[in-house]
This record gives sequence, C-alpha cells and structure tokens, in this order.
Amino acid sequence: MTSSTKSSHNLVDPRAWLGNVCALLDDRQVDARLDAALASFNLTAVEPVDHHTFHQAIGEFVAHIYLHALRIPHELTADQALAEGIHLVGCHYRSTDADGYDAARCDVDRFGPPALEQVLSVLIDAIKSLERRKHATAVLTQCLAPLSWKQRCTLAAHLLESDELALPADVRRAAPERFADMIPALIEHHLGVASELAQIVSPDLTDH
Repeated sequence: MTSSTKSSHNLVDPRAWLGNVCALLDDRQVDARLDAALASFNLTAVEPVDHHTFHQAIGEFVAHIYLHALRIPHELTADQALAEGIHLVGCHYRSTDADGYDAARCDVDRFGPPALEQVLSVLIDAIKSLERRKHATAVLTQCLAPLSWKQRCTLAAHLLESDELALPADVRRAAPERFADMIPALIEHHLGVASELAQIVSPDLTDH
C-alpha cells in the first residue's frame, strides 16, 4: 500500500459522516412499523375484564406486535407472549398509587376496558423504546465498524468541537483520542443538544 493510499484511507469528512449517520438514526421508520401494527390489532372482546381476559389481551397484543412490527419478526408462543407482556408491564406501568404489574391489574379491575387500553398503550411505548435502541445500536455498529482508530479520533474531535459550549470543562480540555471508542455516547449527546436547540429556536421565536 502506498503512502498516498494510506493517507486517503485515514481521511473522513466528519460533517458528512455525522449527517449520514443522523439520517440513518431517524427512528420514525421504527415508529411507523409499530404504529401500523398497532392500527391492525383487533382486541378480542374482554368485557368483563378478569384475570384470564387481562392475560389474554396482553399476550395477544405482544404476539401481534412482535410478529408484525419488529425489524426482525419474532413469532412467539402464547406462553412466551404472555411472559413478555407481564415483564414489560411490570417494568413500565405507572399508576397514581403504585407501579408495575399489580398496579396494572388493580387499575383494570377498577376501571375495566379503558384501563386495559392504557396498559396496551404502555406496552407499545415500551416496545417502541426497545426497538429504537436496537435500531440505533445496529446503525452505529454498521457505520463505525469500517473506521480506523484514526478516523474515530477525527470524528471525536469534530463532535467535541461541535458541542463545545454544552460540555463540561474537563471534557473540553481532554484530547479527542480519549473519546475515540466513545463515539456512540458523543453522538447521543450531540443529538440531545440539537433537540434542545430545536425546542429553543421554535417557529414562534424565529418569527420575531
């Protein structure tokens, strides 16, 4: 390999690379798949709601979403779908009096189908969050894998410079090489800063 080839191999346009990655990280396609699956789900009649129909509803819902909305479709058995649904409800359901699976059961017992719909809403939000993280991990892994350590240093330097005003002083003073293996965290921070700026510079403010 000639010196010129080695030199070109180490070049990377950080602005273009970051723009491409941010476009790929757009999770609207993830949400669109899940929203389409949600719209196509037909909840079996569950009145009156009892222990059996509650489990039936969350099991059927999880099975439908995992089969029709995930990036890699996953066909679950009835028992697997129910176990996954109970786990997600336990981790993510929040009520005014308590949290978790028991709180969801109590709310459904008290308020019936409207509360069950709320439980399903919690489930879809939890699955969306998980799928967004999986999507981001897959994109970053694919985009970072071909890069050399030197190219990662270039990207780290660009990200640190771009977000300089939002970073702690000790980070601003650190050498970019220290962050060559922390590109995903830097990108997450960068996107967070961009989101905050977008909220600050709203259409109402730009009109003045």
